[in-house]
Amino acid sequence: MSESGKTMAMVSVRCSRGRGAVSRVCRVLEPLRLGVVTATIAAAGDTLVHTMVVEVSSLQRQPTA
Repeated sequence: MSESGKTMAMVSVRCSRGRGAVSRVCRVLEPLRLGVVTATIAAAGDTLVHTMVVEVSSLQRQPTA
């Protein structure tokens, strides 16, 4: 995850491309209840890349040292 400003963050998940890969990624991410602004899923060779821009206010932020 990387911050993209004060209220947004970019989350990128990579996984092996295969039968049901997109549904597995979605099932893992769903319980996080992220405030998704936009999302894309792309295939790169034998890998799926799921990239989302989410609202940081919907995440529990860790204090930085």
